[in-house]
Amino acid sequence: GHVLPVQRSGTPEVRWQSGPWFLRAERCYLIPGDSQLGLRLPLDSIPGQANPGKAGQGHANLNLYNAGLDATWELDLFGETRRSVEAAAASAGQVQATLEDVQVELSAEVGQSYVVLRDAQTRLNLAKDAVELQSKAVALVRQRQARGAAADGDLDRAETGLDQAQAQVAPLKARVDELKDQLAMLTGQTPGALDAELAQPAAAPAPPALTPVGDPAEMLRRRPDVRAAERRLAASNARMSASKIRPMEPIRNKFA
Repeated sequence: GHVLPVQRSGTPEVRWQSGPWFLRAERCYLIPGDSQLGLRLPLDSIPGQANPGKAGQGHANLNLYNAGLDATWELDLFGETRRSVEAAAASAGQVQATLEDVQVELSAEVGQSYVVLRDAQTRLNLAKDAVELQSKAVALVRQRQARGAAADGDLDRAETGLDQAQAQVAPLKARVDELKDQLAMLTGQTPGALDAELAQPAAAPAPPALTPVGDPAEMLRRRPDVRAAERRLAASNARMSASKIRPMEPIRNKFA
């Protein structure tokens, strides 16, 4: 049948040309073009439908609607589809187990960073106490030197001890700040968000006195990395079976 105008006409009376078109596919789809009529079919371009001498008159709008339904199915005689579904389900289980493994690792990292932070804060307080004690010792040696009871070497050794104590404070303070920022990032916050909450030193949490292990085999099955490896192996076996079946000619049917 006639389709949309496919080219411009050379005469002013008929601006668009159209003609019979033998469809080589099952359907003909209308697509937007440079025609002023858009997707509408100009009836005067079809011979015998309008008077070519009256350009711009006799046009009618033809609304075209297209609806189709395709259905394709394949008989799974040899189990290729079933094995492919099993491989996809095993891959999904592997991804889930990998996610749980990452969550376990993240929890362990947060707990370890918290314990190390509390330890660093304790050592920082001890270093500050050592600086305070060494400062008092230097002041005492100076008093004794003023009264002639201490030599210059005694004062030099006391001041050297004070310098060494003060040198240990700065690295510990930097380590505490680093651990605070690390905990903030591990918990999904910006660096410095936990500074106020973790400013006061506290004792590190003590581990439980007894950790029930239970059945070793059951404990291995609870490990996410073991489950991920098992699901990965299951997916590989299913894909291997499907690849062996694939060379067989499938039986398909189609309805359109």
